[in-house]
Amino acid sequence: MKFAECMRENGVQMDDPGPDGALRLNAKGIKKEVMDKAQEACREFNPMEQGGGPPNAEDQERARKHAECMRENGVEAFPDPEPNQRGIRIDQKVGGDPDFDAAQDKCKEVLQGGGGRKVGQ
Repeated sequence: MKFAECMRENGVQMDDPGPDGALRLNAKGIKKEVMDKAQEACREFNPMEQGGGPPNAEDQERARKHAECMRENGVEAFPDPEPNQRGIRIDQKVGGDPDFDAAQDKCKEVLQGGGGRKVGQ
């Protein structure tokens, strides 16, 4: 809840987490500078960034599979995570993709440890 509230306070529309704990943001029309500033300001509350040091191998693999799922569902510019990157970085090009919301719905389970849904499911 604190992360979503912080992001809104920093200019990025984000709903509170749903009952499943999934976070959803709307990056359409958000300038990269605003998104970067909000992510930095809210880093301490980001559940994907909690803990020190690099992510464990399981988290890193989930982030990679999530990126793959997003691309398979129409967000071709969704980047793979950098080595040892905690969390997900979304810029205006990615967040503004018209397929972003639908792909995010299909792929959110991947980040939560599930398999996620593939194209056409």
